[in-house]
Amino acid sequence: MLRHPPIIRCFVTLCFGSAVLLAGLEWHQLSIEPRVASPTAARLRLQFASLSQWKSYRQRQHIDAAADVADSEPAATVRLVVRLASRQLEVYEQDQRVKQYDVAIGKDDWQTPVGEFEVTQMQQQPAWQHPITKAVIEPGPDNPLGPRWIGFWQEDGSQIGFHCTNQEELVGQAVSHGCVRMRNSDIQDLYSRIQLGTPVSVIP
Repeated sequence: MLRHPPIIRCFVTLCFGSAVLLAGLEWHQLSIEPRVASPTAARLRLQFASLSQWKSYRQRQHIDAAADVADSEPAATVRLVVRLASRQLEVYEQDQRVKQYDVAIGKDDWQTPVGEFEVTQMQQQPAWQHPITKAVIEPGPDNPLGPRWIGFWQEDGSQIGFHCTNQEELVGQAVSHGCVRMRNSDIQDLYSRIQLGTPVSVIP
């Protein structure tokens, strides 16, 4: 049996004891301090004298982040209401009426549909297809849609929406094939206020 000199045994014992001590200190450090995900977070952690201060700082960060998200959301919810009886289109933001336009609506045999809808199409300089003859009229002065189209209803290939008109003298009457006609300046103003998905209520 080989015996080691006393000095070697002392050296081995010292190394083993140091390793055990370092492991114990590391375990104690992990048990009382929060884990961090980056060197930047580690440097921030060292600025706080206690775990409670660190947690308070993290909570403030979370609140500030939530506030940033809230600030990035639209300030107002826009919805449209078409009143067929009065031939009016109203714009609401957070249940406050902010704008009202005169409109033309569908005639007796082509009535504007009543119900709850949403804007599904927004187009500038649209082409127009006649609902009966299917003839297509390209954008221009002869196009009855004018320079803006806002669609909110579609069924069996037919579409209904808000559009300009080259006969503004008919605004306020029931003369269309179901669409809601508007003065050119009015629909361009409306176009700037809404987006796809804007709710549309059409009531008698």
